[in-house]
Amino acid sequence: MLGKGSGGGVLSIDQYEVWLGTVDMSFLRLGERATLRGLESEAICVCWYGTVRVALRLMGDAGLRVGEVVRVDWSVVRLGATACGLLRLPAGVCKGGRAREVPASAALRLAVEDLAGWWVRAFSEEPSGLVVCGADRVRGVDVRTVRRWVAVSSGDVLRQHVHPHELRHVFGRRVRRVSDVSVAQRLLGHANLATTQRYTEATEDEAVAAIAAMGASK
Repeated sequence: MLGKGSGGGVLSIDQYEVWLGTVDMSFLRLGERATLRGLESEAICVCWYGTVRVALRLMGDAGLRVGEVVRVDWSVVRLGATACGLLRLPAGVCKGGRAREVPASAALRLAVEDLAGWWVRAFSEEPSGLVVCGADRVRGVDVRTVRRWVAVSSGDVLRQHVHPHELRHVFGRRVRRVSDVSVAQRLLGHANLATTQRYTEATEDEAVAAIAAMGASK
């Protein structure tokens, strides 16, 4: 069960992986159904869900803030997911004007490739950014929209709404699990190491899992 947090649930790494794994599978099922039925409306639905999937991965796999997700240019995301494998976030996108570079995870790269492919199928071109598409228009994504996506998606899968910033905290803890806190600081774009240390504190569930793993290793 998720614990209570400020504005949402406190998300563990395991819960994040279950959640995003479910989102990935749902996207694949939507794509399969749209391919079989060949309906334009269903292809548009796949594009919308694929956009949600990419937004979640940008926060949980790359540590982007919600404001950065809605401001980042699609070309930065697309290039980071293909040739260079690196999201180069310019100062104008990042909080505090501190540009940073974040390697794109395999899951993020796949989500971006899938979304680009479905946009070409549905609209004969790639998206101009993280946008939502309807039958008659395409519009940009704002912070409120992304927050709603996170709340609805986490509610559907985890049965509790999660605040978008929890995804950034999860990213910090995932980095800290395999590397030094200074690496987490760099990837998160924090000016102050103390801020990163707060981000990378283990949840109660993760502490319990660590003790259980220690016992299992004897």
